[in-house]
Amino acid sequence: MAVRAREPRGTRLMRLCVALLLIAAVLAESAASAGAQPSPSPRKSQGLLNRLNGWRLKHSRKPPPTGAAGAAATAGAAATAGAKALVTPAATCQASTLAGYTSSVDLSGNGLVLHWKKSTGSTIDLALEAKSTSGAASGWFSVAWTNGGMFNSDAVIGNIATGTGVGTYAISSYSSVVTTSRFTVTAASVTTSGGSTIAKFTRSTGDGIVAVNVAGSNKLVWAYSSGGSKTVANHGGSHRGSKTVDFSCDGTSSGSGTGTGTGTGTGSGTGAGTCTGNTGVSGTACPASTLCGYSYQAQIKSGVLLHWKVVSATQLDMAVELKSSSGASNGWFALGWANGGSMAPSDAVIGNRAGGLVSPYRITGYTMSSLQGASFSIGSGAGTVTSATGSTVIQFSRTTGTGSIPIKMSGVSRLIWAHSNSNSKTLAFHGGADGSMSVDFSCATAPSSGGGGDSEGGDSEGGDDQGGGDSGEGGGSGSGSSGAFLSQLIAWLGSLFGFRK
Repeated sequence: MAVRAREPRGTRLMRLCVALLLIAAVLAESAASAGAQPSPSPRKSQGLLNRLNGWRLKHSRKPPPTGAAGAAATAGAAATAGAKALVTPAATCQASTLAGYTSSVDLSGNGLVLHWKKSTGSTIDLALEAKSTSGAASGWFSVAWTNGGMFNSDAVIGNIATGTGVGTYAISSYSSVVTTSRFTVTAASVTTSGGSTIAKFTRSTGDGIVAVNVAGSNKLVWAYSSGGSKTVANHGGSHRGSKTVDFSCDGTSSGSGTGTGTGTGTGSGTGAGTCTGNTGVSGTACPASTLCGYSYQAQIKSGVLLHWKVVSATQLDMAVELKSSSGASNGWFALGWANGGSMAPSDAVIGNRAGGLVSPYRITGYTMSSLQGASFSIGSGAGTVTSATGSTVIQFSRTTGTGSIPIKMSGVSRLIWAHSNSNSKTLAFHGGADGSMSVDFSCATAPSSGGGGDSEGGDSEGGDDQGGGDSGEGGGSGSGSSGAFLSQLIAWLGSLFGFRK
């Protein structure tokens, strides 16, 4: 029979102190309830439990898994993280500054530029330029054709350190980058000029896992070395990204981007083409969108705008614009559909500047483990776009009849939102950076922000200053939330001391 090791006295005393404090909190809550004082909101109660659970896990008597079990757990977490689909935001075509090429796109936004010459044949001339501002000019850099993410992509890697400096590669995993002949590159060279390194090549268009579309959009992923390393290896999260590039753009047309219909489009610059304008406007209660291609807009908070367009009776195109003044343009942002003003339960779309990820979730609680796969999709064109002005635009679509909380094409929809603190790209507790709003997507009534919960949920996500209600899941005076809190608290005490039912 195994003998259970005795805990150190300090640990036992700490557990006893925590238990006494919790008992005191329960007694205080009971006294407050007897005096007809408002009970704690579900959100605040859950927040306390989350902090207590964090303490319990940190000081748990059960050590984390090691050996094979630990490796399996780590691999499972990595696989889950890797399963997020990498979306490819649309890039603006510009005139090329390289002789012999017509068009270009700044893939990284800081000087990793893809140039090409418009083609209608079986090959296309391309050049990948790493300017000194990109930090990639002295190492390796790559561009790959993909149907989604980095996996199963066809990559061309330029490296000043090797031979011709340009190679073709098949990427099948994060650790497997091997040369391939499944697509062809000719006329390859690497040169340096004026602080830039330029890899030129001609790619065949009809072969490879992902063929080149010379007449339309191509999903591309890009990456470059960390610290100017010439060894192809892990590049870190800040040295990669994705773009959708239309190779049919010749980069020579110039348009001011004047829209049609109500509202003015915003496109500008050489090769940007003509903005189709903000079409489909029918209601009168919402401001016209200032973002090209959308009909209406509503202010979520200072520096953050929600744009939308009713595409059909079943589809809604949406965009969240995060201006640099919002303090959220460089991190993550979440927009959710809820029955009340509470974060849980809700259907949410979360966009993150880290890798240009936009993903749908079902949120069932207030911990990271409560982010679950959603029963709705956000459209094949979803993406995160960074503009030249420092703003970030998260674009996605939603259709009716999907999700745990289906969207409404008319009538008031309850939305919640949150964003990272200090522009963090890591999903975590966001403090007070959250709120709620009501929007009628048909614009029969004007949008409104703030507001509290109802019988479906507790406090407003924006906090007490936004008029949040204090009723729990059971409605009324909040006894439902109080009972749930006490029940969870008892369960927490049981887990703390190892009790079992």
